[in-house]
Amino acid sequence: MSSLPGRQQEARGGQPDDRSRRSDSTRDMIESFHLFLTPAIKDTIIRLTNVEGTERYGDRWAVLDVVELDVNLGILLLQGVYHDGTVTVSDLWSEGYGKKIYQACMSRIRFSQITCSLRFDDKNTREERMGAG
Repeated sequence: MSSLPGRQQEARGGQPDDRSRRSDSTRDMIESFHLFLTPAIKDTIIRLTNVEGTERYGDRWAVLDVVELDVNLGILLLQGVYHDGTVTVSDLWSEGYGKKIYQACMSRIRFSQITCSLRFDDKNTREERMGAG
């Protein structure tokens, strides 16, 4: 090995490797994510999801905001990272089997409500738009 990895390399005067700059790479990942989901796109998703949520759940629907949207999308991404995509939502939030990270972020019921209501387009104008293309 020609150089020492990580913190040992730094202690000997070398340059830090990627593992020692996780906060920078995390910030870059978040910024990269926001390049795809701009504030305008998030506003559209929130507006359409609130319409669907109100139709589905009536008075039981709490208005979705940008923080909850980010948390919900983060949980969906974590499911992919942990290979939990085929695990039922009730198992993901269960005391015995589930991961604490899901429980810490959002209640199971709220996650299910948002995920079932999540909309990226206006379903009332979908046919018209599909016919125009």
